[in-house]
Amino acid sequence: MKNNVQLLRGLSAPLFELAEVQATLADCLTDPNCDEARLAIALDSAANARERAAPERLVDDLNQLFDDTLYGLEPIAERAVGLQGLCPPGSRHERGGRPQGLYLQRPADCAQQHQG
Repeated sequence: MKNNVQLLRGLSAPLFELAEVQATLADCLTDPNCDEARLAIALDSAANARERAAPERLVDDLNQLFDDTLYGLEPIAERAVGLQGLCPPGSRHERGGRPQGLYLQRPADCAQQHQG
């Protein structure tokens, strides 16, 4: 999961840069005082940022990343559901002479054991 978040950051950084330079370009286009040199720089910056962002390739990369992330979440969700039936150490079930550790119980039984 951590790797997927890092990949997402890496993939999205060029998009943020593209948005920023496009905003600069839009400001220049609406500014009557924007001279040709400033407009040329803004256009060049926008073109370079678009090449780095490569939105046409980014779609496939992001879809693959989302699929991989969902695939990785499935076993985590299964484990979380499986842990719902475990009583923690210190419950009456454990104090009844059983070895230290977690024991399978219905969640309601764990709660009752902690109260009693």
